[in-house]
Amino acid sequence: MALVLLAALSISLTNVSAPFVYEAGGNPQTIIVLRNLAFLVICGLWLKASGRFRWLERRAQLVCFGAGVAYTSGSAGLLLSLLYLPVSLAILIFFTFPLLTALLESILDRRLPGLGQFACLLAALTGLAVALEVERFAFAPEGVIFAAIGAVGVAVSYVWTGRALPGADSAVMTFHMAITGLVGAALYVAATGSFALPVDGGAGISGWAALVVAVVGFAVAFFAMFRGVHLIGPASTAMVMNLEPVFTIALAVALLAEALSGRKLIGAALVLAAVVASQLLLKRRRAMPPA
Repeated sequence: MALVLLAALSISLTNVSAPFVYEAGGNPQTIIVLRNLAFLVICGLWLKASGRFRWLERRAQLVCFGAGVAYTSGSAGLLLSLLYLPVSLAILIFFTFPLLTALLESILDRRLPGLGQFACLLAALTGLAVALEVERFAFAPEGVIFAAIGAVGVAVSYVWTGRALPGADSAVMTFHMAITGLVGAALYVAATGSFALPVDGGAGISGWAALVVAVVGFAVAFFAMFRGVHLIGPASTAMVMNLEPVFTIALAVALLAEALSGRKLIGAALVLAAVVASQLLLKRRRAMPPA
């Protein structure tokens, strides 16, 4: 739970920082290249120092490749949607992924979702809609499509890693997944010549600071989130990650001087209540003896 909370907070920081990077001349593909590179360096050094570094066998590499493609597509979808949509609306659409995750799990298990868990997911999404006050914003269809792609990509990666490699070392697994993300993004940038760092001076100063936050925050969140998948499962991880928009609102108030309305407080409380209820339901289910 603590690891997933850390992941939610770290990703919230990257959500808030991304628009500053764009304003200063950066772009989504540059962020993806740099943050995957940062993660590979940090994680690789840590694995070497701890004596855990190893290359996975072929089947596991293929699994990591597929999960890496799915997650990188999801991450890119969200970043691209921020070029067209307000952050709040993009995050709301993106955060349909907990529901998609639960539905994918149910399909693979050939069962219907539990009514309690399904109600918690719907309550969390309702809380997001209330907290983010999305009906006030106009939106572009391109942004909606990109945010939806983001939701699908992350849901698939959650389920994929949780099922295909349940006993794998999460650090080694995420290292291999980040290789996929880096290679894919680097090839795209090289082919299009679209690598763009923030400009110097003025807004570029804040842009550089935002780029550092986006890169380091993702490196922390990437490891913590996928480790959480293996510790508490994909559906539970996705549920706890619903705290991300709540953290984003708090950071926007603290860093951007946004007003915290009563609607946002009510929505945040509903999300938190849904997370707690979901965890209680999962704990009760695990404690029940088999029929």
